[in-house]
Amino acid sequence: MSGDDSEITRAADREILKYAVMRTITCPITGVVLDIRKSVLLTFKRADGTTAKSECVDGAHYDAVRESMTEKLATLGWTVDVIDGRQINGRKGKAKGKSA
Repeated sequence: MSGDDSEITRAADREILKYAVMRTITCPITGVVLDIRKSVLLTFKRADGTTAKSECVDGAHYDAVRESMTEKLATLGWTVDVIDGRQINGRKGKAKGKSA
């Protein structure tokens, strides 16, 4: 393989996020038209590791609810995988990772 794993992961995350933004079009919470550079893809996972739901939202909305969402998920034993377009594209934000 050419390139290192972080470059490959970043490229894959960008394509996954792009697909989610194209399918969703507007933030289901705020109604803002999504932009791959500012959107966040959240994949919620149950305690047993199965995926419950994925949601693509505006980054500003994610920033506003991140802490309370993480606390609520922790009480359920759930986690969330995060792909943040602001991080992928060199903007402020949290990199892909797990919360809770």
